[in-house]
Amino acid sequence: MKYATILGRLLGRDTLAPKPGMIANDAGGFVYPADDWMRLDRFLILGTEAGTYYADPIALTAENAQAVSRALASDGARAVARIVTVSDEGRAPSQDPALLALAMAASGPNIDALALVPLGAGRMGEYGRIRGWESLSYAAACLGFGWILELFGVRLALPLYAAAATALLVWTTIAVRPDRPKEPVRHGRLGAVGAVFRTAPRFWGFLVATLLVWTGFNGAWNFVGLKIVGAGGGPLLIGVGTALGGFMEVGVMRLSPRLHRRLGLRRVYALGCLVYASAFLLWGLIDDPTVVSILAVLEGVGFSLLFTTSILVVGKLLPSTLYSSGNSIGSTVGFGIAPIIGGGLGGVVYERLGSTTLFVGASIVALFGGIAALVALRTPDLDTPLGELVRREDEIAPEPGRL
Repeated sequence: MKYATILGRLLGRDTLAPKPGMIANDAGGFVYPADDWMRLDRFLILGTEAGTYYADPIALTAENAQAVSRALASDGARAVARIVTVSDEGRAPSQDPALLALAMAASGPNIDALALVPLGAGRMGEYGRIRGWESLSYAAACLGFGWILELFGVRLALPLYAAAATALLVWTTIAVRPDRPKEPVRHGRLGAVGAVFRTAPRFWGFLVATLLVWTGFNGAWNFVGLKIVGAGGGPLLIGVGTALGGFMEVGVMRLSPRLHRRLGLRRVYALGCLVYASAFLLWGLIDDPTVVSILAVLEGVGFSLLFTTSILVVGKLLPSTLYSSGNSIGSTVGFGIAPIIGGGLGGVVYERLGSTTLFVGASIVALFGGIAALVALRTPDLDTPLGELVRREDEIAPEPGRL
C-alpha cells in the first residue's frame, strides 16, 4: 500500500489535495510550478541528458529548451548574463547546456543583419515581408511539429531540432554570401559598440525611445493576464488573446513595407508607440475580461510596427558592417534592460496602486517613447517615405552616421 493512501486515510483526503496554484508533476504528485528562470538555472547546472527517474531525457530536454527560449525572449541580457555566470563560476559539470543556450541567444541579431545586407538600400523596406514569413513559419512549425510529436511521441523532438539546425547550417554556408573581412576591422575605442555611437550619434536618442516604449510594454503585458483572471477570466481567455495578437502580427508585418513607403520610418515607429499606448489605456479602463483578451490584437499590431521599423532604422543609420552590432545593442535595451525596469516597477505599482494605475502609467510611458522617437529620428532619410527615397535615383544618399 502506498504511503499516500495511508496518509490520506489518517489525515483526510483534503490534506493531500493540491493547493491553489499547484500543478501535477511527473511523479504523480502536486508542486508549485517553476518559472522559466528557475528552469534555466536547472538546465545550465544539472543538464538534461541523463533525464530523471520520472522524465525521459529527450522530453526533458525539449521542455527545458522551450523554457530557455522564453527566457531569452523576455529578457535576453539577463539570460545571457546568467549563462555566462554559471559557466565562469564552474557550477555545471558540463558546458554543453551553456553552449546550446548561447547558440539560441546569438541567432536573432545576426539573422536580421543577414536579411538586410542582400536587400540593400533600395529594397530595405521589404524587410517586413521577410519577417512576416518568419513569424508565419514559426507558427506553422509549432503546429506541424506539435502534431508529429503527438502522433509519434516526444522522442522525435531533439532529432527534429537537430535536423532543422543542420538545414540552417547548410543554408547559411551555401546560400549566404561570405562577408568576412579580408583584414581585421579595428573599430577603435570600445570596439564595434563604440563604432556604432560614433557613426550614428542619433542612436542614443533612438535607444531612449526604445527603452521607454518597451518599459511601458513590459509594465503592461506582464500583468494583463492577472487583469483578465482578476476580472473573472481564465487561462483560455489569456491564450485566445495571445493567439489573436500572434496572428495579427503576421499580417501587419507583411503590410509594414507599404506603411514605410508611404509614411516613413519615423512616423511608423511613432504610430507603433501610439498603438501600444492605446492598448495599455484600454486594458486599464475596461473590466470585461473577454474584451480585454480581444484587445490583445493591438499588442500584435504594435509589436509588428515597432520591431520591423527598429531593424530598418538600424539599417539606415549604420553601415552594413555594424548591422549586427546595432541590432544587438537595441535588443539589449529593448528586450534586456526594459523588461527589468518595466516588470519590477509594474509589480510594485500593480500591488500597491492597482491595475488601472499601472496600465494608464504604462500608456503614458509608451507615449513618451513615441515623442522621443519623433525627436531622435527627425532626419531626411528617416522622415521621408521610403517609396519617395527610392525614386530619388539622382540624389546621393547621406553617409551613414551623418544624418
